[in-house]
Amino acid sequence: MNATRNGVLLGALALLVACDSRTPRDDYDDFRDRTATARGAEACIGGEATGVFEDIEGRWLLNALLKGGIRVGLRIVFDLPEGSDGTPPLALNARIWLHDQPDDAEPLVTTTTTVAEDGTFELVADPLDLGTDVIESEAAVIAIVNMHSRIVDGEQWCGDATGSVTSPLNLALDGSTFYARRDDAASLVFDELPFECPGDPCAADMGVAPDAAVDMGVDGPERPPSPDLSSVESQRRDLTGEYFVTASLAGAVPARLWLSLLYRESVGEDGAVQAAIDGALRTVTDAPDAPAAANFFAPVDAEGRFEVWLPGFSLQIGGLLVEGDILLAAATLDEGFCGEVAGSTTSPFELSLAGSTFSAVPWTPGGEAPVEPVNACPGAPEPAE
Repeated sequence: MNATRNGVLLGALALLVACDSRTPRDDYDDFRDRTATARGAEACIGGEATGVFEDIEGRWLLNALLKGGIRVGLRIVFDLPEGSDGTPPLALNARIWLHDQPDDAEPLVTTTTTVAEDGTFELVADPLDLGTDVIESEAAVIAIVNMHSRIVDGEQWCGDATGSVTSPLNLALDGSTFYARRDDAASLVFDELPFECPGDPCAADMGVAPDAAVDMGVDGPERPPSPDLSSVESQRRDLTGEYFVTASLAGAVPARLWLSLLYRESVGEDGAVQAAIDGALRTVTDAPDAPAAANFFAPVDAEGRFEVWLPGFSLQIGGLLVEGDILLAAATLDEGFCGEVAGSTTSPFELSLAGSTFSAVPWTPGGEAPVEPVNACPGAPEPAE
């Protein structure tokens, strides 16, 4: 293989660790633009709709579904500052706990909010420590959550949220939804509450596809056909952890990556279990505390298979800008996962990634590489040169 082709293939590898320069605010603004025609003035929030002004002093139980499938329950207590006359704009003190913390525990967040005459208010939890149970990992989830809220009546309020998870992964929360009901008697059950405004047409798609891959009024790149992994035995299980990924791109160029995954399950209204992963991609030479080069979200089906579609990724390599669109298809193994890559580079040369393969095994970041790493699913034929 000549030097030029090697350079092109290495550019394709670089697409796997490309950075997205968009901000969470950009993504949220695009979401609002995309769904503008589907929203009714009486239903939507974030400054585009109204609620009703009601007394919300007291104790509330809140159920939130954060972007990426993270379910969070909160207990919130509002009280009036001394000297308040109870009329709008109404300032309120707010204390926030996880829903299952003891009543005598110190609140995670103590803040204030102001309820407008139209029943809307902004409630900011910064930072919100969600603990380790949220993602069943050793590292607690730390988030900044801005709840754009509207009062439905004196017994319920709801809305959508912006913000981000800042640790252990970087994950934009824009498009998350929540619902809160009065719980002065401490008798409600978190799992029995909805997680969005009743009948809200503004409810987000919860990350079924990254915002970068959603139609924003222009035609996007065509998604390639999914690689056929039907011959690979796969079973859904918890994939939370760190992985050493070995790949063979275009059948010739080896790649070594570090992948961090957070796995979550939730039960839909029909009783079906839904699963998803949030992922962070780094190189294996990065320091253990290095920020992620790229983040993604992917649903996981009942057999443990998932696909990650990354259109329009680009990376500057010296004086060369490499661009392309890639699809990763994976099957879950007893230990780790494996799969195939589809898609292509589009600049500076067109190169198909069809037939590229990869395999991932559990790994301790900063530790030694696997002794005999493989770069394909068990029993898969060797990629053609």
